[in-house]
Amino acid sequence: MVSSKKPGCFGEIVGVDTKELTDAAGTRCYALNVTDHATKFSRLILLGGQSSKEAAQAFVEGGASWAGVPKTTLAYQGPEFLKYLFGLLWRSWNTC
Repeated sequence: MVSSKKPGCFGEIVGVDTKELTDAAGTRCYALNVTDHATKFSRLILLGGQSSKEAAQAFVEGGASWAGVPKTTLAYQGPEFLKYLFGLLWRSWNTC
């Protein structure tokens, strides 16, 4: 259970979700939104699709690789996050 107390430092609680984006021409693409709850710093990482493999790679390469593994990760548990790979990554980092 996550405390209702506001996080005090960067990387304490990070939210992760996918977003569907549409450009002016109507072309759709997907992005992973990674937001630090303490600083409100948000990073939008473009994805090639909605697969859990792509989302997990984006989380590792586009977020955890430079910011470190967050103490707590919150995510909307949609289909892209329920696949085996992302679950395995989270369990191995103990961030569920």
